[in-house]
Amino acid sequence: MPDENENYFGKNGEGIQMMFNFYANQHLFYALATGDLKPFKTAIEETKTIPEASQWAHFLRNHDEIDLGRLTEKQRNQVYKKFGPDKNMQLYYRGIRQRMAPMLGNDRKHPELAYSLLYSLHSHGAGLVRPCKRLTFISEL
Repeated sequence: MPDENENYFGKNGEGIQMMFNFYANQHLFYALATGDLKPFKTAIEETKTIPEASQWAHFLRNHDEIDLGRLTEKQRNQVYKKFGPDKNMQLYYRGIRQRMAPMLGNDRKHPELAYSLLYSLHSHGAGLVRPCKRLTFISEL
């Protein structure tokens, strides 16, 4: 798990029980923008080891901007080019303020594809590879 997340989950699960997986989410949007799934797969692998009592919540969008701060500058620029090409769509030099439907072209098939990708993860425990835990996915249409 990324080092920063140990501060929240705790070393042995004594922290919070569930947290949004912003790290994987940023790489998911990179995958949607470029078609390159390798960084997303790596992000899922890097975040799969968490304390037994903890869970990740995978999501497409929440009420805030899409934070792209953990992507490389090159990756972030590729996501900007696809989903937030105008400067007024970008926020804080690391995010996109657009809602999901406009970013995906207001075509219902695109959000359906994105959710299909999210829901088809080989995952358990809030979207993680861990058997016997329930799935938790947060969605926004």
